[in-house]
Amino acid sequence: MLGFVTRRARPPQNAGKLDWKEIAVACDLNSESLRVAKRVAQHGFEAIIRWLEETEIACANARGPIAAKSAAAP
Repeated sequence: MLGFVTRRARPPQNAGKLDWKEIAVACDLNSESLRVAKRVAQHGFEAIIRWLEETEIACANARGPIAAKSAAAP
């Protein structure tokens, strides 16, 4: 999870939901470990996604007026 935060990357998703199959492959989890990881890590992954979305919105708002001014400049 820390890797997603440091890279500012989203966890693997499919149709808007966490892609646990891809997470299991990337982390080399067997079925029992995956069952535990789903229960324990779900909230952490969701928090990372929310944080990234909030950060993207804040950055877009901060860039908005600057981008608009530079686009309007001749």
